[in-house]
Amino acid sequence: MRWIGCVLISIFLIACSNAPDGYSELGDGTLFRMIRFGEVGPTACESHFVKISCKTTRLGEEAYDYHSDYGFQSVSAEFLADGLLGRAICKMHDQDSMRFIVPFSTLKDGLLDEYTPDGYKLADTTRLIVDVGVLSTMTLTDFEAAQEMEFRAGVIEENEYLRQHLESRSLLSLCDPVDDLYMIKTKEVEGEFLTSGQEIALDYTGHFLDGTEFDDSSKDQSTLYFQLGKPDQVIRGIDLALRKMRNGEEARLYIPSHLAFGQSGSSTGLIPALTPLMFKVKVSAVFNPTDSTWVSR
Repeated sequence: MRWIGCVLISIFLIACSNAPDGYSELGDGTLFRMIRFGEVGPTACESHFVKISCKTTRLGEEAYDYHSDYGFQSVSAEFLADGLLGRAICKMHDQDSMRFIVPFSTLKDGLLDEYTPDGYKLADTTRLIVDVGVLSTMTLTDFEAAQEMEFRAGVIEENEYLRQHLESRSLLSLCDPVDDLYMIKTKEVEGEFLTSGQEIALDYTGHFLDGTEFDDSSKDQSTLYFQLGKPDQVIRGIDLALRKMRNGEEARLYIPSHLAFGQSGSSTGLIPALTPLMFKVKVSAVFNPTDSTWVSR
């Protein structure tokens, strides 16, 4: 078993060194001892995602104590710390924890340097106790599955928030669900639904759910002309809703963030991340390729 081998190696190294009781020498002034053995499996640097805990204390001074947890995708020994310390952490497994005694110079310019507070000055030779724990590791498949579960949980939560928002305003019964958004037709006409590839003219206003307007195409006569279904023309929620609309129709769309500007928000910074929105839209005209005219209703 892996832990038996580590114990035997540690006993051998302790017996052959001048390290403090319980510690072994890695070299370069770095000492270590195992605190806990974890699971057999990929190491920290073999994993797609790894969450690491680090606690740093000045040797002999319990008053200075700094602790943080971080998760990263695809780490390397050099990313973690300099020299043997980085390589030792890189070989740790899920749920392993180790204590190191190192000079501060070993931490400089690596990940673990971030665990020392900004503005706190240490000499390169200052001896530190560094407790490192690998809290979790994930393969790419497991990481993507966890991300998808988290995403769907967020979608469900936000959709419930939208539903309650509409219900509290007695609007829910007027809505037609379209995927994860809600649509209220405020003007209906006869005819065929819009289809992917059609050139359309769209007038719109954008609002936050509290009613604050953040965009209005009529203010600068900026009717939006675009091809339905073409990427990066409109947000996904509007694209989906327009396929349930006809030339000349108007609607209010209540759109969750994953069909709007998502976890990043808008590139302008106007729309914060994870913000559901309401749009008032009007299909003003549809291009007729037969005679190259715009047909409005």
